[in-house]
Order: sequence, then structure tokens, then C-alpha cells
Amino acid sequence: MDYPHLDKIIAEASRLDPAGVAVCFPCSAGSIEAALTARKLGLIDPVFVGPRARIEAIMAAVAPGLKDIEFCETGEHPADAA
Repeated sequence: MDYPHLDKIIAEASRLDPAGVAVCFPCSAGSIEAALTARKLGLIDPVFVGPRARIEAIMAAVAPGLKDIEFCETGEHPADAA
């Protein structure tokens, strides 16, 4: 599919330094993949906020071998991460 408006936004944002982003409770493959894709495009510098062991278990399936993500560990409930 073609998304010209989104492509324009990404192109403009790519000219800037990556934004520091707290990715709150990324406890699904989709949320981790989205953050890592934005990171790969140079749009964000993510910090994953949530239960580290749980997030790392999901990351092992989504992006095996990835070790350079910053974490802010919280409890197991989404409100803890908020």
C-alpha cells in the first residue's frame, strides 16, 4: 500500500535527531516491533518502561540478540509503568 502523507512525515522527521521516547509497558510483540522499527528509521531513541524480564522474553522472539535497549524497570501492572 502507498501512504504518501505518512511517507512525507517520516522523511521530515528523519532529518531531525531521534526523539527520546518512553515506550510504556511494551508487553506485546507489536508494540516492541513498532518501537524497534521507529528506532531503525532513526526517529526515536526508546526506553522501554515496564517489567524487564517479561519484555526481554518477548524481545527474544521478535529481535533475537538485541541487547542495546535501555530499560526502566517497573512492576508487572501497566499502571506501574505509567
